Amino acid sequence: MPDKKEVVLIVDDKQMNLDVLSEILSPGYTVITADSGEQALYLVEGFYPDLILMDVNMPPGMDGFETCALIKSNPVTSDIPIIFLTAVDNIKDKLHGLKVGGSDYITKPFYSEEVLARVKLHVKLAKTLEEHKRLSRELEFKLNERTQQLINTERHAAFSLLIQGIIHNLKSPLTALSGNSELISYILDKNKESDPTFLKFKKQIQQYNERNLEACIRLQEMIENMMCKSRNSESDINDNVDLNTLVQTEIEFMNSDPFFKHDITKEILLCDKILLISIKKGEFSQVFSNLLRNSMEAMNNTKDPVIKIVSYEEDEYAVLKIIDNGPGIPGKYLKNIFDPFFTTKKNNSENPTIGTGLGLYTCKKIMTDNFGFIEVDSEEGRTEFILSFPLSNSNSEE
Repeated sequence: MPDKKEVVLIVDDKQMNLDVLSEILSPGYTVITADSGEQALYLVEGFYPDLILMDVNMPPGMDGFETCALIKSNPVTSDIPIIFLTAVDNIKDKLHGLKVGGSDYITKPFYSEEVLARVKLHVKLAKTLEEHKRLSRELEFKLNERTQQLINTERHAAFSLLIQGIIHNLKSPLTALSGNSELISYILDKNKESDPTFLKFKKQIQQYNERNLEACIRLQEMIENMMCKSRNSESDINDNVDLNTLVQTEIEFMNSDPFFKHDITKEILLCDKILLISIKKGEFSQVFSNLLRNSMEAMNNTKDPVIKIVSYEEDEYAVLKIIDNGPGIPGKYLKNIFDPFFTTKKNNSENPTIGTGLGLYTCKKIMTDNFGFIEVDSEEGRTEFILSFPLSNSNSEE
């Protein structure tokens, strides 16, 4: 049997544009069309297309931005990539389109090579991300199943803790690395340097490569840290680093996450003074990224999400606070959240990915191993994690 064609929904109030795009895409895709945002919403629920081409201006009804926001607010359709169609090359509109959930822009008049290249790119990326999610869910299920068996067997408890800790902390950079690699491979396979379309993607390719390099470095640091701990090695020496520099580096890396970069308001209040602490950079990355991602998950349904990051010196400690305006942690859980295998993330149809209960435990262990402290203060609408690192002796020598 021949492969089933991907479905592309074209939304435009001009029949001429619908005809042109249909002619370009029909040979390779199943094309359905809508002449308004309202009709598009109806067709999306009926056909669940693989990709949507959405006109920005469609008077007198909903415009493309409003329609996109409604599609992205529905968990069933939120993963469908949306490419906006516009006659105006306006950076403000483009940023707004990305903020409401758009994946890309195509500027009118249409060029068939560009339309085909962008549609192929985003359909492929969406399929790849869906496959990664499926594999991640399967892996999570198998890991949890295996973990239960190991927990029930006293002899394998320590081994289970080590393996689960590694997987938990490498999940984010592994996802970034594999996703970016898939995208780069697709672009390079489909384009030649002599092809004008390839040149348009050159800068994008370079950005993905830079992110891959950062992810690789983080993976190597985390693996080395875990291996040293499993060998109880005392020869591994900490880095003497500025806390503020570490925070700024982590924030730049986290900007590869669209939700963190575009949807979350960030208030960064780092003190002017250099705060030297003694810690392995990879271990700091584990703690900081773990807490940030917990905040991001908690604020997933929060209107106007805000993360506040504050650093200062208190007594002989460098203090770092991470504060979010998520729903807060119920008081009955606060005394247990640093316990191994304790998690408030439940497995259900809306959230098939559950926590391992090792993230905050790992954070506390790293802080304790480095003679530091981690505390939490939470109430409805606010959660605050406080990290206290002993100041390095080098501070007093300056």
